[in-house]
Amino acid sequence: MAKDTEEGAFDAPQFIEEFCQGNLRAEINKAVKELVALVHKDCRTRGEDHISKGEVGIKLRFSGKLEGSAVVSVDVSYEVTRKDPKPRNGSELFFINRKSTLTKTAEQTDFLGELESASPRN
Repeated sequence: MAKDTEEGAFDAPQFIEEFCQGNLRAEINKAVKELVALVHKDCRTRGEDHISKGEVGIKLRFSGKLEGSAVVSVDVSYEVTRKDPKPRNGSELFFINRKSTLTKTAEQTDFLGELESASPRN
């Protein structure tokens, strides 16, 4: 397992490399590789003005237990998560007609005036 480089120091990269026979490192690499591919695809699909965002999270959990008077055992577990770029939702322009319903065609009306006269007076 990870060796201390100095007395009391901890080498995190080495710990990640060796933890669970390299499984943590492998999962991080896989998640990053997949996310980079998704971000690349998303950027190419949406065009140059779009900023694609995603993230890879690494959570290490430590559970300590006193055994005897001096020995503390620590169980370490991990979780690697990936948050992909959000898919593009479609949008479309609609207009509100005289009956206050949505339509795809714009009507030439004084709709604002109609709204003002139709609103209740206090």
